Amino acid sequence: MTLRLRPPSAVTSAALAIIVVQLIVRGVMVSRSWFLLDDHIFMADIARGQDDLDWYLRLHQGHFMPLSFLLVKLVVSVGEPYSWWPVAVQIVVLQALASLACWWMLRTVFGAGRTAVVALAVYASTALTMPALLWWAVAINQYPHQIAFFGAVAAHVLYARTRRRRWVAVAGLFLLVGYLSYAKTGLIVVTLALLTLIWLVQGTPWERFWSAVRRFGFAWGVYGALSVAWLGVYLTRPQVGLGGRPTQFLTLVQAQVFESTIPTLLGGPVRWTPFGQGPVQFAAPPLPLVVVTTVVVAVALLHVWGTRRRALLVLWPAAVYLLASAVLVYEGRAFAIGLLGGGSVGIQVQYLSDAAPLFLLAGTALFRPVSGVADPPVVRDPPLTRIAPPRWAVGGLVCAVVGLGLLSSTTYAQGYVDFPERRTTSQAVEALRAGDDLRLTDTLVPPSIATPLFGERSLTGNYFSLLREHFDVYSAGVDLRTLDDTGRLRAADVAPVEGALPEPALR
Repeated sequence: MTLRLRPPSAVTSAALAIIVVQLIVRGVMVSRSWFLLDDHIFMADIARGQDDLDWYLRLHQGHFMPLSFLLVKLVVSVGEPYSWWPVAVQIVVLQALASLACWWMLRTVFGAGRTAVVALAVYASTALTMPALLWWAVAINQYPHQIAFFGAVAAHVLYARTRRRRWVAVAGLFLLVGYLSYAKTGLIVVTLALLTLIWLVQGTPWERFWSAVRRFGFAWGVYGALSVAWLGVYLTRPQVGLGGRPTQFLTLVQAQVFESTIPTLLGGPVRWTPFGQGPVQFAAPPLPLVVVTTVVVAVALLHVWGTRRRALLVLWPAAVYLLASAVLVYEGRAFAIGLLGGGSVGIQVQYLSDAAPLFLLAGTALFRPVSGVADPPVVRDPPLTRIAPPRWAVGGLVCAVVGLGLLSSTTYAQGYVDFPERRTTSQAVEALRAGDDLRLTDTLVPPSIATPLFGERSLTGNYFSLLREHFDVYSAGVDLRTLDDTGRLRAADVAPVEGALPEPALR
């Protein structure tokens, strides 16, 4: 018997081509990035041998992320100290897995048609996911979350169609990946529940609820067990909580919706403003872009409402996710909100990147019938409006969204090519690497390298633990050196102590 491999269809070939182009473009972008803030802390902890079980199971910035820490451990194990290429390869692989999972979800939910290909192109070009691409600490959180969302939705829909429990197991595995990486993964389960009520069962709201409970009881048992287990572990970890003012929450939501979400979904924000000296950047869309994109979204929603019944219901999962996400950001980043204000945090796209998969799903569902479900949206007969945009207008809008998305992504990536912290830290790494048996002061590194808020992790001996074979640190001595604000070594300022011996230096 001869095994014959069928060539992929034109649609599948187009999807794979989009993914390949995306990986090439984003591979170039990420290859020009570098380590930032938390990245150094993670690597230094591992170099100091701090990575015991408690280290993997701790919370970092409110996230329970043992899988993410394992990804860091992998890079530290295979790469030379401060070698960026293993990180770049890892991020590109994560992006590839996320894009393939995205295509699987799109073709599962909507079928392998042109609409799914267009949606994939929008995902491939959006600037909404750029923080996850260029900042390693964000990538190891949010890419597993994206993969978990795409995979869980696809597997859950397949379970609804086939009633095969193996698809629940697959969805559970995807959720496990998310739960081990990111604090917002529980919102995926909420999304699955809402999508089930909207698409996968029929009847009145009460009938839908009980039908969802009966028909999907096994799935809820698996998803619920994972969620309860995660919550039990999460709540037993030490927590850091700070309060905020309700007005800041309202400002946060307003900024997230009108200045970040809507412009970015349609290719924006085009313009970015750096936070401090960068490279972290906030969305700063021009006012005309905010107005135009808001009008376009409003007109599109009115057209969908007038031509398709029940199509707008898919906005409920997106609204619930966005609101819950804002609450989590408000609670978890209260210090930043108190310092910068809700509006400034609201335009930081990093806090919306995880919602990109749901925005893509909901946006596609507005215009493309969901296939193989119990109660999909249907065409109104007769429609409330007979005005239909010409195909050239729709095609032009899609091209504009993709083109502006690439422009916004490229502009954002430029900020990571060269920034003060990178220059200073790189200079310090080269200075330490070139030395041999250097004697350094056991003091905090300059603020130009790391914030003092990291505490003892900002001590020279801890922060640069990857290079400890080149230096040692002392608390006293007469021949010590230290790092200056440019990352260069200089003689340390030593205060004379009466009766102290000139040598040797004291540990």
